Amino acid sequence: MNRWRYLLVLLVLLCLSGQIGLADQNGTVNPDVFKIGAIYNLNGSQANLDIPSSQGALTAARLINKKGGIDGVKVDVIMRDGASDPETIRKVAEDLISNESVPVLIGLSDTDMVLPAAQVAAAHHVPFITSGATSPKLPEQVPDYLYLACFGDNAQGSLAAEYAYKNLSYHSCIVVYDTDMQYTTLLAQYFSERYKELGGTIVSQVPIHPKTNVSDVFSNLSSGNQPDFYYIAVGPEDAPGVIRAAHGQNTVPIIGGDSFDTKNLSNAVLDTDGDVYYTTHAYFGGENISSEIQNFKTDYTSEYGTEPTPFAGLGYDAVMIAVRAAGNNDLGTDLREGINQIHDYSGVTGTISYENGTTIPKKSVHLIYTDGLSLTQVDNNVPEKVPNP
Repeated sequence: MNRWRYLLVLLVLLCLSGQIGLADQNGTVNPDVFKIGAIYNLNGSQANLDIPSSQGALTAARLINKKGGIDGVKVDVIMRDGASDPETIRKVAEDLISNESVPVLIGLSDTDMVLPAAQVAAAHHVPFITSGATSPKLPEQVPDYLYLACFGDNAQGSLAAEYAYKNLSYHSCIVVYDTDMQYTTLLAQYFSERYKELGGTIVSQVPIHPKTNVSDVFSNLSSGNQPDFYYIAVGPEDAPGVIRAAHGQNTVPIIGGDSFDTKNLSNAVLDTDGDVYYTTHAYFGGENISSEIQNFKTDYTSEYGTEPTPFAGLGYDAVMIAVRAAGNNDLGTDLREGINQIHDYSGVTGTISYENGTTIPKKSVHLIYTDGLSLTQVDNNVPEKVPNP
């Protein structure tokens, strides 16, 4: 009996010292640290997007902790490198859940990279919030546990089609897309569907893959009747080279998706004279920005020596979604209900709401024009019509 009394006293002391989470009256555990598992490709083909996004996630944790955390509970983002390799991503997701006991995972900017991590998370009943993978089919592929912090490709493809047809009066187009990525095939599909619905003519659809000589592709295209513009759906690593190849043959305007939003794009555009537009998740230029965006920009720039990209903003917002979900759910172990309660959160990439059970937020799409020297936001709207996933 004395032995059991001793163990009970020891357990109470451990709880009071914070070594074991102390439950409240409702039985909810209140730990000293709220852990967020973050998987980003810090090396490989996806690093251009994921490094800024990972830094945005760490910025969010810093700013939250400066304000006292979640009601005094510190936020700890535990970062892992997926190395742009699906099998590595699968392993680090398993490690974060099994060994770090994280209640939520965030990260990644590509559909093919997200799936292995989200599938592991769902198997353990842990929600995954992708900061930048834009396939609207993802929630179908991992039901109940996969959330987007970003808009879907059907939204950005539609906004590009509407702006090209209505605002720029571009009524004919050639679509060039990479067949090796789900992101690029879906983006081309959604753009084409909306563009044709508006009355636009797609002269041809040109599939390419990593071994394609894109200079030959655009050389052949330049010999025919020129469209009003090219719509190009390729990955972030390939976008600069494809732009150089396209404008090396002619100066037909180019419109692309959020994979164009990389630090290497400006040099590619400067090397040519053609117009380039692309859809993306945020615009941090100008003076009319919220205090949250200003604080985010200031902290990020101070820490990393460069201004944040929209993908950095998505990493920030993914952490904020997880934190708000934890606050809504009293730091409970299942955060899905907390995410579902998020409505009209003004993130740095736009207003975020999960409505009517959807796991894809309704968000506006930013359209950027660049001449290589500067960026100009030319549109920021929710599309008039979005194709079904």
